[in-house]
Amino acid sequence: MKNFIMMLLAVGIAVVSHAQNVTNVLQNGVFNNALVVQTGDGNSSDIVQTGVSNDAVANQTDLNNYSESNQTGWFNKMVTNQYGSSNEAMTNQSGEANVAHKEQSITSNRAVSTQSGLGNSTQQYQTFVGNLAISIQEGFKNYAQQQQGGQGNTATITQLGEINEAVQNQAGTRNEATTIQEGTGNYSVQRQSGLINGAYVDQTDLNNYSEIDQIGFVNSASSRQSGEVNWSQKYQDGLLNSAISTQFGEANWSQQHQFGQMNQASILQSGNSNHAIQIQGDGEISSEENIAIVNQSGNDNYAEQTQFGESNIAEAIQTDADNESFQNQYGAANMSVVKQYGSGNFAEISQFNAGHISLTNQVGMGNTITVIQK
Repeated sequence: MKNFIMMLLAVGIAVVSHAQNVTNVLQNGVFNNALVVQTGDGNSSDIVQTGVSNDAVANQTDLNNYSESNQTGWFNKMVTNQYGSSNEAMTNQSGEANVAHKEQSITSNRAVSTQSGLGNSTQQYQTFVGNLAISIQEGFKNYAQQQQGGQGNTATITQLGEINEAVQNQAGTRNEATTIQEGTGNYSVQRQSGLINGAYVDQTDLNNYSEIDQIGFVNSASSRQSGEVNWSQKYQDGLLNSAISTQFGEANWSQQHQFGQMNQASILQSGNSNHAIQIQGDGEISSEENIAIVNQSGNDNYAEQTQFGESNIAEAIQTDADNESFQNQYGAANMSVVKQYGSGNFAEISQFNAGHISLTNQVGMGNTITVIQK
């Protein structure tokens, strides 16, 4: 049974269908408009537009809906709204200044968008359980935002070009977010709240910024940046968290905060004027058996590590000239290891309470070390 009402208006097509309907729309030219509204079970919608300044809107409600759109040309826009269960929306745009918008609500939704060109923008919103959102953009001035709420969500953004921006927000359980950007002036924010979350950011070239916030249990965050003037900040609150940041270039900044138990944080920086700060515990929440390691190779590096709790290990290794290392440990049976190789290095270790171990090795001239244990 296929019921449909079609309205042909100059360069516009409006299709309203009900109950197991299948709709196909093919438009070629300039300033075409396509509107598809489907209500019922097992609906399917295909929209193909070729030309300049075409608009397509697909609205699907209830179960087992499927919508796929393909736009080729300049200044095209696609909006997909799905409300129900087992919905799937796919949008493929090739050209310049394209915009794709998707919104899905309730269970087992899937949204995939691919854009190739200049000045593309993708926004995908998914709510509740088992959602998957993937956005791949190639070109210049791309923008992708993915927001998922629920359990078992996976969000992946891949952007290749310049001045890209990627934002992913996930709330729930077993979430995973991955952002890879290659180009100039990239920006990435990933925020996850829940249990067993994982976040991974890889940025290449210069002026990149990455910030990851995770609250929950067994979270893992990793940020890799290669280029100049990179900035990376991580915040994790929970149990068994791990944060790893790797930066190659000049004037890199990396900051990692972890509050909880058995957290591990590692920062590796190679280049000039690098800055690294790692804090585990906050004085009220003590973290036990955590390991924080900073490895810096270059000029004018700065390393600061602060740990609250018992049996913590903080290690900072610095190579070359004008490095500074600060290690602060509050609790009992903590270990601090500082190794500096070069000239003009400075190390200060402060350990409070009992049973601490401090190991320091300096090679070069003009080095200064201060160890305080009480």
